[in-house]
Amino acid sequence: MKENAKNRKLKKIILILLIVLLALILTAALAFTLITGYLFNRLGSAVQNETISVIPPHMEDFETDPPITTQEPTTVPADETQPSEGNDPTQPTTQPPATEPPPPPTRPDFDWPEVEKLQSDDVINILLVGKDASSADGRPRTDSMILLSINKRTNSLSMVSLMRDLYVQIPGGYSDNRINAAYRFGGIDLLNATIEKNFGIVIDGNIEVDFQQFATIINILGGVEIELTQAEASYMQRLGFSKIVAGKNLLGGEAALQYCRIRMIDSDHQRTERQRKLLLIIADRAQDMSISQVWEMIDKVLPYVRTDMSEKELVSVTTAGVQALLSGNGIRSSKVPQSGHYYGANIMGMQVMVPNLYQCNQYLKSFIYG
Repeated sequence: MKENAKNRKLKKIILILLIVLLALILTAALAFTLITGYLFNRLGSAVQNETISVIPPHMEDFETDPPITTQEPTTVPADETQPSEGNDPTQPTTQPPATEPPPPPTRPDFDWPEVEKLQSDDVINILLVGKDASSADGRPRTDSMILLSINKRTNSLSMVSLMRDLYVQIPGGYSDNRINAAYRFGGIDLLNATIEKNFGIVIDGNIEVDFQQFATIINILGGVEIELTQAEASYMQRLGFSKIVAGKNLLGGEAALQYCRIRMIDSDHQRTERQRKLLLIIADRAQDMSISQVWEMIDKVLPYVRTDMSEKELVSVTTAGVQALLSGNGIRSSKVPQSGHYYGANIMGMQVMVPNLYQCNQYLKSFIYG
């Protein structure tokens, strides 16, 4: 009898412990749900909703570059453009005829190859899009496109910049154009379709921020410390940032924004490197923060960020990203196209990079999925 009483007492204690454990699990689950719900509702709350319609193919445009010329414009003296006194104005003058306008630029036909579709349950591809604020004539072009990939099999993170001057196919009946035109014509959906068609990358979600919001986010973070070269510092000084010097500088939002957009002193390749460098600095700072500091930063930044991912998708992406960061593998950084995977050309008045799509596709396969 005593043995049975002991067994009953032990079972009762175990049952109580199980009930307490279950209550703790339910409480934690409820708290997690409330927290994620709160954060999700904060997303984009400070950003105005876009109501811009799609630009159809027959209204597409091209972002032409100014012609490079060293010739001074020639002018004709005023007295040579008017008939002199006593001359018959009906008679032809000796002034040479006006120059005929140049013929419209021709667009070459490319035999674009089919590329391998790159998709795996182990890899999550998030497209980070930076753009100017929308204008009266529609959406802006994307100035920054960075592919953030989380490889759950290798527990690694990678960032790949897609150069804005890439000359690509834009699906949906549009002409070949710069890749940054896809967002202007059809928003994020057309940009995703353009990336998949040309490079085989399937985008799982998008995060958008316009550059004015970007400056606000940097200010919320208290600025970022970046080491500048002499050329970068001199350029920033010409923009009005007189206190900036070569070496380490604490850049506020507007200065960080201008730093990310520098390309006049070198090229778009270095510009995208600056963008990735800034993101890596922010990621490193986040790893050194306390839980309360991270929470405060997220709470302040989220209202300026927009995404098309659901709450469940965001939780999954965040979890996988944190696991990859904690693995100690760091964040790898690269760009497309790589050197030798494209050639420069002037097409329709645009200075562009014509990529070898097969080489770009295989490089992304190796860098992200390998």
